[in-house]
Amino acid sequence: MKKYKMMINGEKYEAKILSYKGYEAKVNVNGIDYFIEIEKDEGSPTQQVIQTSKACVTQEKISSIKSGNSGKVMAPIPGIVIDVYKKVGDRVETGDVILSLEAMKMESEMTASASGVIKSIEVNKGDSVLEGDLLATITTDKVAEQPKQKKVAPTPQTVRPQATPPSKPRVVAGDGSVRAPIPGIVLDVRVKEGQEIGADDIVIILEAMKMESEIRAGVSGKVLSIDVSKGQTVNEGDILVKVGAK
Repeated sequence: MKKYKMMINGEKYEAKILSYKGYEAKVNVNGIDYFIEIEKDEGSPTQQVIQTSKACVTQEKISSIKSGNSGKVMAPIPGIVIDVYKKVGDRVETGDVILSLEAMKMESEMTASASGVIKSIEVNKGDSVLEGDLLATITTDKVAEQPKQKKVAPTPQTVRPQATPPSKPRVVAGDGSVRAPIPGIVLDVRVKEGQEIGADDIVIILEAMKMESEIRAGVSGKVLSIDVSKGQTVNEGDILVKVGAK
């Protein structure tokens, strides 16, 4: 799973691409899932983007996931299969290009993880794949020469860190002010003045960077005032709602 760390107005965010298809993607930002749509760049043909990406994206940065000498070639990132260059039965050497993926308008070459013969091609041109999906298998030379050897223990899987829990809005101690954690536009107000709410109740929906964020109360009590309205632009730290804590 591809991860990106960023800093926005002094706040740290971690974004992960969960799935990607065409111009739509599912991402996770600080533990919250979002569905986003990427705007098409009508002025830049896809072919030109692919050509320039080869010069700036090196094989060391984006390459197929290789499982030791098992001959399995897996997708390192979500993407779409642009082309398949090999077929079942073809002889390949380590590093030979088997197929290419397109992700975020960049082309990545998936190479053979070991020398041998292509045993299977698991995808076709135009297929969408997720990170870790099996793309191809290779009957390696070592396996072919020693078919009766004991099975090699599977490589232990890397333990991935737990997703960072969603960041809570800032609540000023004592006055129960729910403040905007990031700049954005108020899409919806989910509470009314005088309403009794819980700490996990959603009070405001903000839109920032074409992604929706659910702003929760962070404290239980009665809504004293709503300081924003639908469609209003807010800055980081602006008061959204005031809650009279219990």
